[in-house]
Amino acid sequence: MTGRHRPPAIRAALLALAVVSIAPAAADPILDAAFRTAQSLSDPYARCRSILTAARGFADAGLTDRALEAVAAAERASAETPLARQALLETAETCARSGLHARAAEIAAAMAYLPDAVHVHCLSARELLESADTAGALRALDAARLRAAEMTAPGDAARALVRIADVYSLAGRPADWEAAIRAAAEAARAADSPLARAVLLEWAADACLAASRPDAALTIARTVEDAQSRAPLLVRIAAGTDDPAEADRILTEALAAAGTLADPHNRAMAALTVADAAARPQVADAARAEALRALPAIADELRAASVRDRLAPLLAAAGRPDEAIALLTQTPDPRRRNEQMLRLALAHSEAGRYAEAVRCAGELDAETLRTAGPAGPDGLALAFARAWGEPPNPARIDGLRPDALRDAVLSQYARDLSGRGECDAALDLTQAIGDAIRRDAALLAVGRAALTSATSGTALAPARRALERIAGLPERLMLSTALAGRMVALGRTEEARGTLAAVAARSAELPPAVRSEVLGEAALTFDRLGDRRAAHDAAVGAVAAALDVSCASCRDDVIGDLFGQMSGPDYADLALAAAGQVRSPGVRAANLLRMIQLGGGLGEDQAERLLRSALPAAIGAESPTNRVDYLVRIAEHYRRAGLEVTPAERQALRRAAPAPAAGPTTARLHPHPESAPGAVRLVYFDRPGCPECLRVKALFEDLRRLHPDVAIEAFDLGLSESAAVLNAAICEGLGVPREQRFVAPSVFSSRGGLVGSEITLSALSELAHDGRGLPSPIEAFGQPDDGRAVIEETYGDLGVVLIVSAALADGFNPCAFTVIIFFLSYLAHVGRGRRQIVQVGAVYTAAVFVTYLGIGVALLGAAQAADAWSGPIHAVMAALALTAAALSLRDGVRCLRGHATDLTLSLPEGIRSRIRLTISRRTRMGLTLAATATLGAVVALLEFPCTGWVYLPIVIALRHMPQARWGAFGWLVLYNVIFILPLVVVFTAVVFGLTSERLTALFRRHLALTKFGLAAVFAGLAAYLVTQAMG
Repeated sequence: MTGRHRPPAIRAALLALAVVSIAPAAADPILDAAFRTAQSLSDPYARCRSILTAARGFADAGLTDRALEAVAAAERASAETPLARQALLETAETCARSGLHARAAEIAAAMAYLPDAVHVHCLSARELLESADTAGALRALDAARLRAAEMTAPGDAARALVRIADVYSLAGRPADWEAAIRAAAEAARAADSPLARAVLLEWAADACLAASRPDAALTIARTVEDAQSRAPLLVRIAAGTDDPAEADRILTEALAAAGTLADPHNRAMAALTVADAAARPQVADAARAEALRALPAIADELRAASVRDRLAPLLAAAGRPDEAIALLTQTPDPRRRNEQMLRLALAHSEAGRYAEAVRCAGELDAETLRTAGPAGPDGLALAFARAWGEPPNPARIDGLRPDALRDAVLSQYARDLSGRGECDAALDLTQAIGDAIRRDAALLAVGRAALTSATSGTALAPARRALERIAGLPERLMLSTALAGRMVALGRTEEARGTLAAVAARSAELPPAVRSEVLGEAALTFDRLGDRRAAHDAAVGAVAAALDVSCASCRDDVIGDLFGQMSGPDYADLALAAAGQVRSPGVRAANLLRMIQLGGGLGEDQAERLLRSALPAAIGAESPTNRVDYLVRIAEHYRRAGLEVTPAERQALRRAAPAPAAGPTTARLHPHPESAPGAVRLVYFDRPGCPECLRVKALFEDLRRLHPDVAIEAFDLGLSESAAVLNAAICEGLGVPREQRFVAPSVFSSRGGLVGSEITLSALSELAHDGRGLPSPIEAFGQPDDGRAVIEETYGDLGVVLIVSAALADGFNPCAFTVIIFFLSYLAHVGRGRRQIVQVGAVYTAAVFVTYLGIGVALLGAAQAADAWSGPIHAVMAALALTAAALSLRDGVRCLRGHATDLTLSLPEGIRSRIRLTISRRTRMGLTLAATATLGAVVALLEFPCTGWVYLPIVIALRHMPQARWGAFGWLVLYNVIFILPLVVVFTAVVFGLTSERLTALFRRHLALTKFGLAAVFAGLAAYLVTQAMG
C-alpha cells in the first residue's frame, strides 16, 4: 500500500488487501507541528520545500484537505523565491506523487514553461497507472499531448513526445505509443543542426528499445546522418535484439558506419564498440581488424594509447594474448606502457585467465607495482596463487618483486589455506609477510576463518595463535572481540567475559572509527552474556567514539553502521542507551529512525519506546528543515504502530516552532558597515579527501542562484593551522555541541550553522536568509584568543605529553646513541676505570645538556624574531616533521627486514668519522674535565644535523603550548633534562658492569622500535604544529 490519496473504491480495495492497514486520522498533531515548523521558515525556497514534505505526510495519512492546504501554502512560497519555476514544478510533482492529481493538473495547466507542464502530466499518468486508474492516466496523457502541441521548438517537442510515448507503453496502448514516437522522430528531424538531430533521434530510438521495439529503433537509427552517433546506437539496438542473426547484421551495419569516419581515432573507437558487443567471432575479428588498421594513422600518442588500452583486453579475451602484449609494447613511454600492462594483467585476473595475468605481470617493472597502491598487488595475488597452484612454494614466492606483491601473494595463500581449514599452515605462511600492516590483516583473516569453523574450545587454538602474533592493536582487538563472541557460542562464558574486559580496557588507544566498531561488537557480546551493565557501557563508548570521527560523512557512516548493528529486537535497549549519548538531537533522531526502519521483528513495546524517544529528539533537531522531515517520518511510524500522541507530547509539539540558535547578544549582530545592505556572509570548513565536501561544494552553485550576493569564505581543517582555532571560536559562540565541532563539512552564519548531512540546499538557503545583513561569523565570533582558549581547554595536557615523548625519543635517537656506544667502547679500550667513567660521564652529559639548551634558546629567539613569517615557518616545520615521520617509518621497516645499516635518518658517514676521530684524539690526549666538556659540546654540535629533525619542530611548537610561569624557556629546560636521561642511564649501567657489546646488542635489537617511536613523535609534532599554532 502506497498511502497516497486515490478514488475511494480503489483505496478501499487496496486497504482490504493490505497486510498492514493505516487508518486515516481525523487529525495528526505530529504532522500539524511539522507543517507549522515549515511555515515558520523565513527563506521562501526552504519554506516551500519543507511545506511540501508536510503535504506528502498529510496525503499519506489520508488527510486530503490538510494536504491541499499545505500545497496552497507551498504555491504562495514558490512565488516569493528567485527559483519560482523550480519551486512550482516541485509543488506539482508533490501533488502527482501524493495522489492529488486534480491539483497537479491545475498547476500544470497554468504553467508557462511547456516542458514542465508535460512532465507533470506524464508523472501524474504514471502514478495513476500504479493505482490501476487507466482512464485517469489517459486523461492526463491527453492533457500532455495538448501542451506538447503548443511547442514550437523541435527539441522541446521531440523530448515531450518521447516522454508521452514512454507512458503510453506502460499503459499498453501500442497504437498511441507508435503515433507519439513517429511524431517525436518527425520533430527531431526538424532540428537545425545534424548533431541536434542525431541526439534527439537517439533519444527516440532508446525509447523504442525501452518499449521492446528494436525494429522501430532500427528504423529511426538509419535516419541518423552522423555516423559517429549512428554506430554506437546500432550497437545498442543489436544488444536489444533477440534474434542472433539479426543482431549480427545490425553490428555489421554499425561497423560499416564506423568505417566511414574520417578521423582514425574515432574510427578505431567506434569499431572497438562493435567488437566489444559482437557475439559472433567473425564480426568481432572484423571490428578488431578495423581498429588495428586505424591505429597507425593516429598521430597523437595519447589518443593512440587510449585505443591500445581498449584493444589489448579484447585481443586477450579472444585468445590472442601474444598480440595483446605486442600491441602494448608499441607504447613508447615506459611509464604509460607499464600502466597499460598492469591494467591488462588485472583484466586477465578478473576474467580468470590467471596464467596470462602472471605472464603480463612478468612484463612489468617493480616500480609500477610499487607505486600502484594496494589495488595492483592485491589484484594480481589471486592470479599468482591460482596459476602456481598448491601447495605454496615459499622460495618461489620470495623471488617476487616488489615486496608488496610478494606479501600480497603470501596473504592470498594464507587466506586460501585457512578457508580450507588448514589454519596452522596459514599461520606459518603469514610469518614470511614483511609488511607489518599486511601481515596483521592476513593474521586477522586467518583468525576469523579459524573462529568460523571452531566447534570446540580446542578448535579455538589457531585463532589464539593468530592473536598472539598480531602486532597492531586495532587488528588484535578486532580478533579478540570476535574470539569472545565465539567463546559465548561455545559456552565458555567466563573466558569470553575476561577477553571482553581486556578489549574494553585497551579500546581507548584505538582510532575513533575502529574503537566504535570494536566496542559496538563488544556491547552485543556482553548483552548475549547477560551482562547488561557492561553492554550498556560498551554501547555508550561506541557512540562516543563514533562522534569523535572528524569527517562528517565518515562519522555518519560509522554511527549508521553502529546503530545498524544494534537494530532488531534483541538490542533495542542497547540502542536506546547508545542514542542517549548523542548530544545533538538531530543526529539522535536520524539514527533512532534508522534503527526503527532496520529493526525487523521489534516487539510492540520496543517499537513504542524507540518512537517515543525519537519524537522529542526530532522536535529538538537543530535544523528546521530536518525537523520537518523527521516529524513527518515519525508520524508515519506512529500510525503504523497504532500509537496515540500523549498529552505531554502534544504540549511539546505545540512548542515545536523553531527557536533561534544560541549565540551572542543582538548587540553583536549588527549589519556590517562595509557590506551592501542584505549581503550574506558564510564561513565554510572542509577537509582534504572528504567525499561529503564535494557534494556541499556543488550545492554552493545552486545557493548562489538563490542568493546571488552570498559570500562564502572557505577554510581547510586538514591543512590550515588557523582553521581549527577559527572553528573553535565560531562553534563556542554559537553553542554548537562538542561532537559537531572540528567537523567537515560545516557551514556557519552569525545566526547558526549546519554540519555534515544537515547541509541541504533548502537548509543552506534558510541559513543564508537568516544571516542576511549580519557580519561574517569571523567578525562576530572569530577572536583568536577565544579559539585558542577553547583548543587549550581541550588539549591543555598535550604539551607535557608531547615534550616528554619527543625528548625521550630524541634521547634514544640512533644518531645520538651510536655516538654514546662508540665513546664507551673507546673508554674501555684505553683502560679507563669505573671512577673515571663516572667523572667523564657526568661532565660529558652536562656539556651535552648545556650545548643543546643553548641551541634551543638561539632557535627560539630566531623564531620569535621571525614572527611575521610564522605562517610559512609553521607550514615548513609541519612538512619537515611529516617527512621525518615517513622516513623514520621507512627506516623502521628496513630494520625489521635486516637492513639496519642502510637508514635514511642517520649520521652521514663523514660526520660519523669526524665524531669518532674527535673522541679518539681527545681521549688519547687525556680527558680532563675541561677537555671532556669541550668534547661533549663538539659532539652535540656535530650530531645536531641529525637530531635536529626532532629539536627544530619542537622549538617552533613551544611557542604555541600553554605557557606556565616558566614560559618557553622552561619547556626547553624540561625537554633537555629528558633528552639526557638516556645518557645518565647508560653511563650508570656501564659503571655497574654493562659492557659496550651488550649495550650494542640491546640497541640493535630495539632499533626498529626506536625508529617507529620517532615516527610517532614526528607525526605528533606535525599535528601539534597544525592544530595548536596561531596563524
